[in-house]
Order: sequence, then structure tokens, then C-alpha cells
Amino acid sequence: MMGSAFRLVILIVIMSVTLACEQKPTSAVSGKPSVSDSKPDEVLARVNDAPITQYQLSRWFEGIRAQPSAENMKNALDKMIFNEIIYQKGIELGLDEDADYRFDLWNFQRRKMVRRVFDHEARNIRVTSDDALAYFKEHQEAIQSEYHLLAIYFPDEKQAREALVKLKDKVPFVKLAPQAGKSGKKVGLKDLGFLPWHKLNPNWTDEIQKLKQGEVSPLLPGSYVTKNILVKLAGKRTNSKIDFKRVKGSLIEKIRDERFTRFIKNLEANSKVERF
Repeated sequence: MMGSAFRLVILIVIMSVTLACEQKPTSAVSGKPSVSDSKPDEVLARVNDAPITQYQLSRWFEGIRAQPSAENMKNALDKMIFNEIIYQKGIELGLDEDADYRFDLWNFQRRKMVRRVFDHEARNIRVTSDDALAYFKEHQEAIQSEYHLLAIYFPDEKQAREALVKLKDKVPFVKLAPQAGKSGKKVGLKDLGFLPWHKLNPNWTDEIQKLKQGEVSPLLPGSYVTKNILVKLAGKRTNSKIDFKRVKGSLIEKIRDERFTRFIKNLEANSKVERF
């Protein structure tokens, strides 16, 4: 138990340093000491020959969001020195060889890299007003449509799939809805009313647009990746007052999302994946 607790402490220390280092430095308050006054690679301290640099302190200090006073800078460096001492002891004890520790680091690195790649690609996607206008003209009928939706929220994907089987057996849609429980989860039948295209859940839009009146969607995702929602198109109408100006922002976001999705799909298609 003690070993597990110690490994957890070490992992938290390393992850906190990494998180602090990933935050971009901001300008120091005018007239106060700055953590960026020295050269980024200047060594501020050594712990058994392991250096702690000005750059590391800068990133750490910005992460703790304290005023950049001399006292706070000293306290931050003291904390980094302490963490390095404990980290080195963990290495000496061989705690870095622990399978759980290595997995946590492996998982943490990949989650952070996924976010960095996503952010990098998102910044490189440029969508102009002309792009949005062309999209509006091409999809004007769908964009000016309003969809009357009935949605059934299930506690989990398993129950949602069971409901799909019942639906194929001609069980009426409204009778598929589970009773609201005490778990606090959003479950049961909800009348969402008429929703314009640009107000639809972006994870639902493509499937909703395929539906004819009275048809039920495949399983749709909720707030996360779990697909636990069924939606029925109860009605559809045209609203010509929905013009380009009104939906321009939504169109730009949709085009950006579509281009990003293409990037991901191309990446997957060009990657060699072997499952065993």
C-alpha cells in the first residue's frame, strides 16, 4: 500500500511539472520581477547534477498562476528542487519500472500529444466568408429547414440497442422510453420541438438530415462518445427567414469541423494498423 501511494506521489509530481511546462507564458505585471529576465537555458539549480533551468521555472511559475514576486519565484524553485529530490529517490528505488507507473506516463503522453496535434491542425484550418456563402448556397434547402424531433435518452448503450431491436419488431417509438430513475441521468422521452439546422447537435446533423418524417435515427451520441439516444423526426418545415447572415458563424464552424474530420480520416486511412 505504501509503495502504491509513493508511486502515485511521484507520478503527480512529474505530471504537475509537465502540465505547468505546457502552459504558454504570459507577460509579467509591469514593475514586478519577471521569470523571463534570465536566459531560458540558464541553470538556476542542480540536484545531484540534474539541472533546473530558467525555462523550466518560467513554465512552472506560469502554471501556478501566482504573482511574479521574488518570494513566489523562490518558493516555486524550492518546490521544483523538492520534487526533483523525491523523483530521483523514486528512480533509485526502481519505482519507475512499475508497470502501472509506466502505463500512466505512456497514457498521459499520448493524451497530451493528441490534444496538441488537434490544436495544431485546428489552427491551420482557414475558412473564409466566401467558403461559408458557397456552402449556404449548396445546402440552402437543408439549412432553412426546421426539424421537429422526439428524442429518447437511455441510461446506457446496451439498453438503447435493445430498444432498436424492439423498434424493428414494430414496438411504437414512445413505448421504448425508459422510466426516469433516481440516478440523476437524463433519461426518458423528450419533445425537443422544432429545431433549426444550425441549432441541431452537430453530432446528429448528418443523420437527422437523412430522415423522412416518421423515421427513427440510428443510435446517436450524447455528451460523450456513448451512443445512447434515439431520435424520431416528427415533422419538418421550411423557414425562409433563416438567411446567410444568421447562420454564417455556424457554417464556418461546420466547414472547419468537416475539414478536420477529413484530416482524421485521412490519417487513419494512411496508417498501418494490425489487430491481434
